[in-house]
Amino acid sequence: MSPVIRTAWLPLAGALLWAVSTGPAEAATPPQAGVPSVVVKFNDLDLDTDAGAQALYRRLVIAARQVCPSDAGVNLHLANLAYRCRSEALARAVRQLNKPALTAIIPPGERERLNL
Repeated sequence: MSPVIRTAWLPLAGALLWAVSTGPAEAATPPQAGVPSVVVKFNDLDLDTDAGAQALYRRLVIAARQVCPSDAGVNLHLANLAYRCRSEALARAVRQLNKPALTAIIPPGERERLNL
């Protein structure tokens, strides 16, 4: 059985978050050239469990921070842009992965903030 890559990629605000797992066939979309990207691997996780879903969510949060860094210092406008970029990257990754267990472990207030 040859490995197939499942992906969720999120171009926004100059950032790309790419979640990758080896599993059942889904078309892979490579990252766009010149756009910052992070590959989030989760083939080691069981996304049907809370522990697996929580581990993936933590990885997605870290990846969103990497592709949407906040070097704004005291510049509130830049800090707000970075915050929105991270939130949108995270929300799109969760939506594109479409794993009920992943969405379920996100606290209600966070789900509301991310429009999930």
